[in-house]
Amino acid sequence: MHNVKVRGSLRPPAPLRALVVTHFIFSLQAALPKPSVRLFASISQGRKRSLKKDFSFVASSPRRTSEDSSSLRCTLARLDDPEFVVDFSTYTSLLKYCRKAEALYDGERVHRHIVKNNLQHDLYLVSLLVLMYTDCGVMDEAHDVFVGLITRDEFVFTVILRTYARLESSYLAFQTFEQMLQEGLIPNKRVYISIFTACAKQLAVLQGKRMHASLLGTTFCADIATNTALVTMYNRCNNPDYAKWIFENMEELDAVTWNVMIASCLEQSQGRYALELFNAMQQQGVMLSKVTVIHVLDACGSELALSRGLQLHCSIMGSEIEPDIMVQTSLINMYGSCGKINYAERIFDKVESKDEVVWSAMIAVYSQCAQVSSAIHLFERMLQEGMVSNMYALSSILSGCAGQLVIAKGKQMHARMSYSGFTLDGALGNALINFYGKTSCLNDAWKAFHKMGEPNMVSWNAIIAACAEHRHVEGAYQVFCQLLQEAMLADRASFLSVLSACANQECLSEGKRLHACITASGFHADLNVDNALVNMYGKCGQLTFMQTIFEGMPAKNLITWNTLLGVYAQHGRDKEALELFEEMQEAGIAPDKLTFTSILSVCANQGALAEGKRLHEVFESRGFQLDQVVGSALVSLYGKCGSLREAKEVFDAIPECDVVIWNALITALSQNGQGEEVLEFFNCMQQRKIKPTGVTFISVLSACSHVGLIDEACHHFHAMQMVYNIDPVVDHYNCMIDLLGRAGRLEDAEQVLHTMSAEPTEASLMTLLGACRNELDDLRGQRLAEKVFKLDPESPCPYVMLSNIYALVGRRSDALTVMKSMRDKQLSFEPDEDMSVFFGLEENVVFHDQVYLEQGACVA
Repeated sequence: MHNVKVRGSLRPPAPLRALVVTHFIFSLQAALPKPSVRLFASISQGRKRSLKKDFSFVASSPRRTSEDSSSLRCTLARLDDPEFVVDFSTYTSLLKYCRKAEALYDGERVHRHIVKNNLQHDLYLVSLLVLMYTDCGVMDEAHDVFVGLITRDEFVFTVILRTYARLESSYLAFQTFEQMLQEGLIPNKRVYISIFTACAKQLAVLQGKRMHASLLGTTFCADIATNTALVTMYNRCNNPDYAKWIFENMEELDAVTWNVMIASCLEQSQGRYALELFNAMQQQGVMLSKVTVIHVLDACGSELALSRGLQLHCSIMGSEIEPDIMVQTSLINMYGSCGKINYAERIFDKVESKDEVVWSAMIAVYSQCAQVSSAIHLFERMLQEGMVSNMYALSSILSGCAGQLVIAKGKQMHARMSYSGFTLDGALGNALINFYGKTSCLNDAWKAFHKMGEPNMVSWNAIIAACAEHRHVEGAYQVFCQLLQEAMLADRASFLSVLSACANQECLSEGKRLHACITASGFHADLNVDNALVNMYGKCGQLTFMQTIFEGMPAKNLITWNTLLGVYAQHGRDKEALELFEEMQEAGIAPDKLTFTSILSVCANQGALAEGKRLHEVFESRGFQLDQVVGSALVSLYGKCGSLREAKEVFDAIPECDVVIWNALITALSQNGQGEEVLEFFNCMQQRKIKPTGVTFISVLSACSHVGLIDEACHHFHAMQMVYNIDPVVDHYNCMIDLLGRAGRLEDAEQVLHTMSAEPTEASLMTLLGACRNELDDLRGQRLAEKVFKLDPESPCPYVMLSNIYALVGRRSDALTVMKSMRDKQLSFEPDEDMSVFFGLEENVVFHDQVYLEQGACVA
């Protein structure tokens, strides 16, 4: 066992322990017969030795000189001559030549000649025939040749199994393996490697586990190559714990094994673990290879580990590895991922013979760094240099256009693709779906999807994500169901996209069905999927389900805690949010900006100024830079707590204030009755060319209402619609109703009520009803109160307000009638201080069953 441990344990994962102890593990091994004495019976001992020596021909085609090829072509030309005699070695040479040249027609002629001479059962020639047909892409013939054999040995089984591995047919490989056992042959390590390879390509993890079980106890279970194939299979089949355990318990490691494990980590998006493996590999003194450097540079790019990437770059300078074009391409990708465009450009300029891959890599760097114009310019340069436009370059530009929402340029690239004759398959079609999905062109995304010949899993995920992006929940869910009907297995990305679409209360039933599907698919222990489930149940208001999933998660990351904290804050569960934040700190989870944003909003709701200030100090002590998101949360906190000085200080400390920050400060000033300052800041906001939003105008109209600026309020209300193209919502109408009501212009206020785009709410009607009380307008008040009765029959507020209006205008009997009606409906009314002010109730009024008419006011 190697002595380097990388965050591992010698104890195997639970599923693997179960695999070891079950009876099934030994069932295949127990069925193995004793070695047959008839092995290689059809050939001489000399031929047997030559077969073993020549096993390398399975892996690669032979090299031949031009003289050899010319001689073989002459031999092929004489093959149909009935007097021409062909010996065994000539057949061998001809088949190897046909295999190398992929000359199917000539290979079939040789095959017919072999049958004519009754040599079709020679195991060596059959093996060559299988390989020849495989390399020519005619798999059915290769299979038929194998099946037609009367007797078979381990050699020919090995050849056909390697063929099935190339064919990506784990089922045929496994079936042939069992047939091999039935014929009394013992599998060698190449057989196991072939089957593990086939299982890895087809993600056939169950068959792979069965083969792993049969491997245990054999002489190959400690073999480096066999274990490397196992590591690859388990990683490809999304079983990283199995792969990690096997890797860490291998008795010996070579450079290939290290590279396979590092590459597998990258496939599993475990770049950090890949870098840890690389450190351990260096400690073991394993020599750097080109493959290792490429993988580690990819890991540095995925983890944004710029310093580590620079170190590796320095270590290969001056070596044979540095000028390799694949290494240089990886360096370009790494620097681009880390945002160092100038470094990537230097590497790009140093490449002497640039191929399409290098050009495309630099184009991708510009695209992912939001420099779409530079990407398109470089693309044009590439064409001028005589390179052909390729799918990778076009896909990168489309991705850049999607990220920057550059619709026109993206459509130009689509037109170029159509003109150049590109088919919408693979990466190009997926990039097009993603582009249209991100740029609010869902119909075009659907068209691109339907034009694809055979959509792959990425294509399905892209259209699901596009539907989710547009809140087209039904479409996302239907596509997901169709994906399953197509007999395709949903992956992590599928579940994440459709769960995101179903994260609202109307889709709870679909979300629960997805949860069941996730459990059945084995993704219930996936951290990202669990986080999406927590978010989905939280957005659906199912906090109990959300907490259950959270508590049952085997591992949690910062996203998990932030998701739960955000849901608590959104649902007003301030106590639970504060407790969770303390639990998070006790668990040693360092908060990020999103954490502070959520917990600061909770403090604002609670009016917890002292706790908010403490969190502000913690935020600064951790070295975070104040940005718009956290800044707006702090401004809102100080505003709600009445600390306008601190709110303004935070506002001034933010380098670049966007509309969200301006809205936060204007809202804080409005909430604290600083109407004139609200208008001053609004004018300053306009001078700085910051476009106001609907939230801005709510505060501005509210300020005008408190200051009594009717004409200015009407101007802003009109400008909001005509100049800024913002449709008024209920809050805007309520501000205007309140403003006009305070000014005694009840007719105008009621006119605003009638012009609302939607039906008036209870709050709108009650605002005008309160104005009727102040203006003693009993007829209008009665009309409005009757509307509120219909909207909310269980509310006592309109009864109390109407009875007060009647009492104030001297209609005491009507006031008593209204209060009696309220008592008959068993509606209780216990006002707090704010409600007493709203209803105009006197301090000495006693609420009792008896009706009191004191000082012209009626209460119950």
